[in-house]
Amino acid sequence: MTLRANLQHFAVRAFGAVGLKGVLLAVPGGYLRQTGWMRSARARRPLDRSGLSQPWLTMPAVAFLDERLRADLTLFEYGSGGSTAWYARRVKQITAVEHDRHWYDIVRGDLPANASVRYFGAEPVGDFLKLVFRPLGDPLEYANSILAVVEGDYPDVVIVDGIDRLNCIAVVADTAPNSTVIVVDNLEYTVELAPAIDLLRERGFRYLGFCGLAPGELRLSNTGIFYRAGNCLGI
Repeated sequence: MTLRANLQHFAVRAFGAVGLKGVLLAVPGGYLRQTGWMRSARARRPLDRSGLSQPWLTMPAVAFLDERLRADLTLFEYGSGGSTAWYARRVKQITAVEHDRHWYDIVRGDLPANASVRYFGAEPVGDFLKLVFRPLGDPLEYANSILAVVEGDYPDVVIVDGIDRLNCIAVVADTAPNSTVIVVDNLEYTVELAPAIDLLRERGFRYLGFCGLAPGELRLSNTGIFYRAGNCLGI
């Protein structure tokens, strides 16, 4: 991001409580306009400044991935959505998995040729967050889907932004080569995700964090990128 964008992002974080967010929203060419935040807020879904879909990760993480993803990379995504098409525009091939049948039907109807989505159902247990943060050590078929769906070489990048996140992380941590990068959203849930993050550290993964706003949201969240030496993104 540019120096101007970084300064505006810092201002949003530091002085949001006194209404500076509202001022920045009105600035032509400002950070929140350039990142698609305003479009996303109006549409109630993550869009970039031109109106195309983008991931619902923190905007600094989206900017980082936009700079690093390449047309020779493959990607696997736990949790499909508008992000699936965004990744497809930047990598050679993307495979996504989805647990919600209704959402799966919507997503699969609007994907480019280099993208596919597979359905792995899961029954909600209590509220949605309980399904997202299921205990480590009891993986759903959804978490193991990367082993069943991916053919040939292991994906270069794995996005963890769906259900059963601890077990998704554990499966990838135990099976991925050193070149694979893992992107995990919502690390602000530090207590819930701690067992899986500890496992990543045990497996030698380093951490690069991106705290900030997600498209259209006012609350701060955290997206983490986990990598080892020789990773595909050159971190």
